[in-house]
Amino acid sequence: MGGGGGGGGGEITKKGEIVAPYLFIPYIEKTKLTPLLTLSLMKQVYQSPLMLLSQGLKLSFNLTERCLFDPNIYKASLQLAPHCKLILEFTESAPFSHSDVVERMAQYHQHDVYFALDDYGTGYSAPHYLTDYQFDYLKIDRCFIDQIEHNPKSIHVVECLVLLAQKLQLTVISEGVETLKQKQMLEQWGIKQYQGFYFYKPMSVKSFMDIYRPQ
Repeated sequence: MGGGGGGGGGEITKKGEIVAPYLFIPYIEKTKLTPLLTLSLMKQVYQSPLMLLSQGLKLSFNLTERCLFDPNIYKASLQLAPHCKLILEFTESAPFSHSDVVERMAQYHQHDVYFALDDYGTGYSAPHYLTDYQFDYLKIDRCFIDQIEHNPKSIHVVECLVLLAQKLQLTVISEGVETLKQKQMLEQWGIKQYQGFYFYKPMSVKSFMDIYRPQ
């Protein structure tokens, strides 16, 4: 949940086994536990030492439509936003159904909370989401990045997505960057923000604080 598509972290069972996100997240969504998980992550970060040195820090949390209307998540977002640049990433397994999504997003925006359309190009991230809702970031799904070194079609898709984002004044984030060559190709297209194993793998708050340098 906290940051999404660079390959993801995982949950650890009582036996010490790591369960990949693609296995446990569908269960959490099916049982409607996503708001509880998101809220728990937000509280853990807010109560962590990160809040003592968070100047210039960007924090991202995955969000669903149900989370957007959860009053506790709204409250937690307002607590976090003054301490960092808070980005809420929509990763929808179903189309938006609530008629007040636009108005609700505007309430968050008033408190300097930003929104990203995650995993763009897959699932329900249709083009009309970019025109009907006020997103700030567009995250290109890793399935396109995986192939840009050898598949011309993926190159064309990424180029078109970057141009579209520029026209709509959206900041592009590339997911799943795992090689220097991928990073160099993305830089040529004007992409300046990335996530992926080329940079770091999932780590604890303590490990992150050991390497974090405020901007």
